[in-house]
Amino acid sequence: SGDGGRSHGGDSSTVGGGGTASGTGATEDGRSRARRRFNSQEGAADALFVKVLPAKLVVVRLDRELLQASTHALVQRMMFAPTDSEKCFWSYTHIDDEISLIIDEDSLPLFPDDAIVGASARWRPLRLCGQSFGFDATGVVSAMYAPYEEGMNMINISTYSTNLSLIEEDDLERAIASFDVPVHLEGEGDGGEGR
Repeated sequence: SGDGGRSHGGDSSTVGGGGTASGTGATEDGRSRARRRFNSQEGAADALFVKVLPAKLVVVRLDRELLQASTHALVQRMMFAPTDSEKCFWSYTHIDDEISLIIDEDSLPLFPDDAIVGASARWRPLRLCGQSFGFDATGVVSAMYAPYEEGMNMINISTYSTNLSLIEEDDLERAIASFDVPVHLEGEGDGGEGR
C-alpha cells in the first residue's frame, strides 16, 4: 500500500524488483516514524514477532486461453486443499487481461501443460504476530519493511484480517536478520524457532 501504513482492505503491492516502494512519497524516515507510532499505539511492541510460514510459494501467470482447462486445478486448490492453516495459502488475482496466482509450488502439477508462466523464484510468507490487528490498523506494513530497507524484494498482501509479506527464499536468512523483533520459523526442516 502506497502510504506505507494502511495494512488491510484487500490491497496488494509489490515492493522491490519492479514494484513501487514509496508510491506517494513515503520516505525511510516516514516508514520508521510509522513503525514507531504503530508499536507505541498498540502498546505491546515487546510481544510482536514475525512468523515465517512453511509454505513455499511461486508467483505465476495463468494463461487466459487455458483458464477453462485449468478449472479443475483451481477448484481442487480452492475447495480440497489441505486444511493445515500454516500451509494453506494461495492468491488469485484477475486484473484486466491478466490472471496472477501466488500458490504453493506443489500445486503446479495440477495445472495443464503450458497453462502456467513464470515461477523462477520461490517465495516464503512472513506474518507479523503477537497481537490482533483491526481492519483499519495502520503501520502493519511499515513494521514489516525491514527487508526492503536492506534492498530485498518483497511482495505485500493484505487481506481483511491479516497482512503477509513475501520474501524470496534466497533472501530469507538476510530478511530474518533485518528485523528488530524476534523471528519464529515454522515447519519441516526449519528447526522451529529463529532468533
